[in-house]
Amino acid sequence: MTNRRRFLQLAALGGTGVLLNRCIVIDGQDQITPANDQKTTSGEGHKPLVLSTWRHGVAANAKAWEVLSNGGTALDAVEQGVRVSESDFTNRSVGLGGLPDRNGHVTLDACIMDHQSRCGAFF
Repeated sequence: MTNRRRFLQLAALGGTGVLLNRCIVIDGQDQITPANDQKTTSGEGHKPLVLSTWRHGVAANAKAWEVLSNGGTALDAVEQGVRVSESDFTNRSVGLGGLPDRNGHVTLDACIMDHQSRCGAFF
């Protein structure tokens, strides 16, 4: 159970991440650059952000950034990035290399949805 102190620490950390989004971007090559130096923008002038919470997501970020840099949609970038992590046998938390659950089964599942509520999933 999370106590109040831990909750406030996590909230502060999350808030810092949101603020840093306006200041820096980590691109597919693990380079940190000012956000205003990025060349890729969406139609509304917003700069894209590719983010992972785990180190094994860096390769997925690189693939997603490549898709965005070549004019692909955010949905395509997410799909292609996830494919990298899911197919990595050395990644023990997700995909083909994932460890079994408490019943001894490796469960593969995924879902995705676009801005028009079109979606797909498998379990």
